[in-house]
Amino acid sequence: MRPLRALLLLGLVAAALLAGLGRKNAEGVSAPQAFEPDLQIFKTAIDVIERHYVDPVTPTDLVRGALKGILGSLDPYSQFLDPRAHEDIKTETEGRFGGIGVEVT
Repeated sequence: MRPLRALLLLGLVAAALLAGLGRKNAEGVSAPQAFEPDLQIFKTAIDVIERHYVDPVTPTDLVRGALKGILGSLDPYSQFLDPRAHEDIKTETEGRFGGIGVEVT
């Protein structure tokens, strides 16, 4: 089930990128071109971190951390949820859970 969610997320990202191909910003530059310099900085940073950071890191961890930072900087209500956190919040909001409902403190 997780590969299906990852594929769905990848599809949504690809669709968002394709939808932005024809749009232009205030300067008349298409969206992908406008982001290219910043994306190159991002790619370089990931490369340097992967090669020189004291502990091993995965590209997935770095990208998820970046997405958490991006969405967290927008407003107090936006946040990135990794697949595990997404499942947890779905369980809480849909009212489904396992166990007998006992909490030990």
